[in-house]
Amino acid sequence: MRNWALLLLVAACSSGEQTDEQAVTEQTSISVDPLIISHVESVSTDDSVNVQFLLENTDERPLEPDDYEFDFPELVWDDADVPYSLIDTELSHDDLDDHELTLTLQLSPAPPEADTYVHLPFYLTPVVYEDGYTFQIEVEDAPVRQGDIQLSGLEHEETSLHFVLEDSHLQARQESVQYQFRLFDENEYVYPVFSSVEPYSGQTELTFAAAQELPVLLELERFPASLPVWRFSLTVPLT
Repeated sequence: MRNWALLLLVAACSSGEQTDEQAVTEQTSISVDPLIISHVESVSTDDSVNVQFLLENTDERPLEPDDYEFDFPELVWDDADVPYSLIDTELSHDDLDDHELTLTLQLSPAPPEADTYVHLPFYLTPVVYEDGYTFQIEVEDAPVRQGDIQLSGLEHEETSLHFVLEDSHLQARQESVQYQFRLFDENEYVYPVFSSVEPYSGQTELTFAAAQELPVLLELERFPASLPVWRFSLTVPLT
């Protein structure tokens, strides 16, 4: 179980009675490339409120409901310390493009008519990276990012690629962590004959048996390491 006591304490410290000088600070969107989560609207019924978010892959890759696992607490609080129960969570593709999803949280009770903001701490697990990370590399020296991994300073030679691998996963600092690389070319995988990642600088060299041309589709796997778990918090209007 996640450490909800810590997250809810942080949320409680940011709530409480607001004065004119202490206006609520909205946090209606978060991003971790290529994913953006943005609050769309909150719609009240007689006994609950549906808080709706749009999930979008900015690189327009298809986004599936099981790509990310959300973990919300059972109770959340608004800026007046009023608790709300999380009744239901739903992800949907309805009337959206393939790279978009709607996330709807049903909270109870219905909020008051006055301006009300709810604090939503949550954990996000990117299951989409369970089988590795995929990078579309178009040109040299253009950073590309997927989740918690960024490749930058790319230099391309005839049979080799050089870049800096920046991995923000906590386990990436362990000496036992390794990376496996491969190119996906014409429906088949091409593996390097030599690969090297310097443990502290992240300087990476990949050498292939045959010449490679940009753009390339580079896949990498981190092992042994669990999926990252990201902690976020949103503060969105209920009315």
